[in-house]
Amino acid sequence: MRSLMKRILVTGYFIVGFSLLLSGTASAYIDPAMTAMLTQIIAGVFITLGVVFGVFRRKIILYFKNMKINRTKRKLEKQSEKQSGKPSAERSEEPGEESGEVPGEQPGDELSEESGERPGDEPSGEPGEQPGEKLSGDNDS
Repeated sequence: MRSLMKRILVTGYFIVGFSLLLSGTASAYIDPAMTAMLTQIIAGVFITLGVVFGVFRRKIILYFKNMKINRTKRKLEKQSEKQSGKPSAERSEEPGEESGEVPGEQPGDELSEESGERPGDEPSGEPGEQPGEKLSGDNDS
């Protein structure tokens, strides 16, 4: 289908080109202002393409770098599967590697989301202040 469309377009270009070349003389005049306008249009197109490339240059470069990185990852995964004999999904995880565990940390050592303290730590605030105790200057009214 594409080759047929390509042939039709190429044939059409040749027909139009030869008809323009073989046409009789034209009583036409190209004004110098017209050539200046065409030059400005062509320059504007090139400048616009340069700006578009400049703006999206980083994204274009990152796209091709990511393609290369992903290709290398797949290649390394295939090599490791061949060496180990197991697919990468069936391999057991080492503790602390992919499971999210941190070596040397106990399961209850997570920070509290509200206070930012670990369980068993001293409460933050003034020394001698009890948790929930209000100071004399604090009024809720």
